[in-house]
Amino acid sequence: MSTQTETKQVVVITPENSVVVAEMPVGDTAEYNFISTAVEGWVQMVALTYDLTGVCLWVNEEGKLNDLAYNPLATLIWEACFGFTDVIVGTAVLTGGTDENGDTLGLTDEQVKNILAIAQ
Repeated sequence: MSTQTETKQVVVITPENSVVVAEMPVGDTAEYNFISTAVEGWVQMVALTYDLTGVCLWVNEEGKLNDLAYNPLATLIWEACFGFTDVIVGTAVLTGGTDENGDTLGLTDEQVKNILAIAQ
């Protein structure tokens, strides 16, 4: 008998320009562990706007302090939403927004399409 673990669709973007559609395990601790491992530390979330409304960008909260590598593709996504106001460093994880309980949502196929259109 096989058991399936529930997952949520996310996009992971590295400073080396790798863009991967990945599956994040469900559950507060599992989700936090997935994101904090990907960004290599404490997490900071920013809700995006415009064509990416309903998408959250997760980065390392201390990325600039720790001199993490510049992430050009994640910066393009930032600029599409907020203009030339900042740069993104380190690996970034993009998820859906939150539901009525404050739980993180996975990305829809349409959101993934919009992210990939900007990042590639």
